[in-house]
Amino acid sequence: MSDKNKDARGKKPKGRVEDRFRAAEAASGIGAFEYDLESKRWDWAPGVALLFGLSPNKAPDSLEEWQRAMFVGDLAKVHEALEAGRKGGFYVEFRVMRDGVYHWLAGKGQTDGNVLRGTFYDIGDRKQLEARLLGVNETLEARVRELREETHALEVLNRTGIAVGAELDLENLVQIVTDAGVELSGAEFGAFFYNAIRPDGEAYTLYTLSGAPREAFANFPMPRNTAVFEPTFRGTGVVRSPDILADPRYGKSEPYRGMLPGHLPVRSYLAVPVVSRSGGVLGGLFFGHHQPGIFTDRAQSIMQGYIKPASVR
Repeated sequence: MSDKNKDARGKKPKGRVEDRFRAAEAASGIGAFEYDLESKRWDWAPGVALLFGLSPNKAPDSLEEWQRAMFVGDLAKVHEALEAGRKGGFYVEFRVMRDGVYHWLAGKGQTDGNVLRGTFYDIGDRKQLEARLLGVNETLEARVRELREETHALEVLNRTGIAVGAELDLENLVQIVTDAGVELSGAEFGAFFYNAIRPDGEAYTLYTLSGAPREAFANFPMPRNTAVFEPTFRGTGVVRSPDILADPRYGKSEPYRGMLPGHLPVRSYLAVPVVSRSGGVLGGLFFGHHQPGIFTDRAQSIMQGYIKPASVR
């Protein structure tokens, strides 16, 4: 075999191999590059242009112009990674706009003198998997929290049920129920106000208090049938407000139009009527917290189920 034939046979496969490498590079979402950190000279394989959503034949010469395809919020970390490349290797993840949609890419390389050599590659599938795993983890964490809360609620209910069954003194019994209500609802403080009929009409008397000293109510008049309190004392339904100060029912009644100065700070508000077996309204359990948005649907549901068996006297 002649040397000429050897050369000819050697050149043709080389060209075909390079073409196959380019095709494989494009198909796998990988592209090689070189970047001179001093001169800013930017050389890249066609696959890099495709990753950035650019035509290999029309792509700009400078890396700065390529950065226009990057998500603005990622530019800072790309610049930091390039600077870090001066000391050795670099790795960065960022997004580029391609076909009207942002795609995740990663860049990885090593420095040889002043030249940074490496690859860019698509990490979209990995990011989608990470997002799904994060969603699964968040769901699992939420479920674990729910199970812990349910376990705690059952412990409180069982403990309270035993205490109520053994207690003969009515005031002590109601205090147990009030204390447990504060714990179950996540309130800072709670109180049971008793419906009392006096010669001068209907009144509401503080019977038990939990989470605050009784002196906190010593200088305040008892609740009246205002728009906020009426559903509770009439037994028509639960009242829950994420922020009672912003509630349209709040501050509508004379003469106080809201809480008096020095009142316990209440933003989150939950009130549940306590009804006897015969259907009469005994009073209401009221729960408060100084932060808004404390009482959830779950807390309301627990309290409604909890109060029903508690109101037996």
